[in-house]
Parts: sequence; C-alpha cells; structure tokens
Amino acid sequence: AGGRGLGLFKENNFQGGVHIIKKEQAEEFADRMLGKTLITKQTGAAGKPCNTVLIAEKFQIATEKYFAILMDRGSGGPIMIGSK
Repeated sequence: AGGRGLGLFKENNFQGGVHIIKKEQAEEFADRMLGKTLITKQTGAAGKPCNTVLIAEKFQIATEKYFAILMDRGSGGPIMIGSK
C-alpha cells in the first residue's frame, strides 16, 4: 500500500509503517506492526494486513544518478531521461 510512512495500524493506533530506528528497537517496532492492519490513503478504512517487515541498514549515499525509459505520447515511442 502506498503512503506507508503516514499510515496507522488499526489495532494499536501505532503511527507510521516506515521508521528509522536503532538496531535495539527493531524487535519492539516489528511486534507493533506484524499481524496488524495498516490503514493508508490507498487502502481505505479496511486497511491491509502487515505480514512482513523489511529491515535494512541505514547508509549515506555518496552520489545519485537517475535513468528512465518512458513512453512519449507526442512521438508515440520511447524516450530516455537521465541525470547525474
């Protein structure tokens, strides 16, 4: 479901499905999310069950580069966009 960072878990009113936390807090936060229903703007009031929690190590990005291939309506074909 989109908008996870602004979501709310129905059962315990836990705010947000995306958090930057310390390693020691991972189990506590996962317990608040797993098996609960996450409500976001996209899910509506029914929400979606949270069955999985993704944990990743935080790191600093040195440089960013973007590349995309899009369909251009004007020409009816693909265009490439990139930046560095």
